[in-house]
Amino acid sequence: MKRTILILLIGFISLWGLSQELSFKATGPNKVGLNQNFQVKYSLNKQGSNIKPGSSSDFKLVSGPSVSTSQNVQIVNGQYSQSNTYTYTYTFQPKSVGKFTITGGTVSIDGKDYTSNAVTIEVQKDPVQAQNNRRNNVYDPFADFYNETQPQVSNTPKEITNEDLFIRVIADKTSIYKGEPINVAIKIYTKVDLSGVN
Repeated sequence: MKRTILILLIGFISLWGLSQELSFKATGPNKVGLNQNFQVKYSLNKQGSNIKPGSSSDFKLVSGPSVSTSQNVQIVNGQYSQSNTYTYTYTFQPKSVGKFTITGGTVSIDGKDYTSNAVTIEVQKDPVQAQNNRRNNVYDPFADFYNETQPQVSNTPKEITNEDLFIRVIADKTSIYKGEPINVAIKIYTKVDLSGVN
């Protein structure tokens, strides 16, 4: 009986270890225009710390990280499984025309350092159309709606002033007691194209 329990315990620990295998992947566009900002996304299935994007002397880091979390829950034949994806998005700007590589990003998880894959991007003189960028990125069901309803905005970098961006925070209550929930609406008014919102 003890031997059976021990075998089951070892099997459970092995399956748990396999299900917790780390995935750390970098994705980015294949082509961009010389004056176009672009995003590189680093996705993990475990929460990490001290994340750093890859580097290249041919690209300038404009902003980041913008952090997002998604959760996937599946129930198949009564078997419950849950997975989380943590995505760190960085915005870069090319400095010259050519084919360049951004080295792998790094992250610390449970005291160990991990490195993602590198991303190779071809920079051309003319801007790359939004449709090409969309094809290279993860599927976004709202991308067509967004691109058809939004005015075309120049990708040329621009200095943002107080006239271009305004954020308003509105709370549903002005006085609360400890532990009471409060709803806060954040409204962003902008005249510029935002690459990410933290």
